[in-house]
Amino acid sequence: MFKKLALLAAAAGMLVVPLAGTASAQTAPRQPVKAEQVAPGKPGSVVRYTVTNGHRDYAGTSVSPRTALGCSVINIGQPGNIYYGGEYAGQVEQEYNTCNGQAFAHWQWAGGFQNSHPGAWVDVNIISYYGGQIGYGGAYTYTKDVPTGAVDIHSANPDAWHAQAIVNGCGSWAKGTEHWYGGQDWDGPHSGGC
Repeated sequence: MFKKLALLAAAAGMLVVPLAGTASAQTAPRQPVKAEQVAPGKPGSVVRYTVTNGHRDYAGTSVSPRTALGCSVINIGQPGNIYYGGEYAGQVEQEYNTCNGQAFAHWQWAGGFQNSHPGAWVDVNIISYYGGQIGYGGAYTYTKDVPTGAVDIHSANPDAWHAQAIVNGCGSWAKGTEHWYGGQDWDGPHSGGC
């Protein structure tokens, strides 16, 4: 009975317990939050995943980075804006979960852009110039908010991260503040687009 409860809690992201005789008991390193893939390529779909050591991690259920009791998700630094054909398309920002030490990128479409450019696509990443995991996300304008898979901030050394996004693969990436988790912003936000 305990093993079933522990497995259910672990699947819900509430508890991580290595169980004797399982793969998790044999491999002790922390695993990244898994993300979801919902019908990629279809209008209204959202694609999220985390890459660890070159492997994409998907999950079959919806994952929200805003989890657990007493924890919060905070914005880190300033967002980067994208302009597409001179029109404001939206912004990308880095967010941090104070409970599990993981960061992710969050994109939000500008409402006017959503209406005037149905079917536009955004690619969103949280990355570090110093290695580590990479969190990916992407969605059409039919979805207002687009998060990435979460990354363990300590998977990069030094642990400095930034969020970035690009619309329809056009022009340059918008980048949010590059934040070093030792307590300092290393670079400000940069607008992107074409």
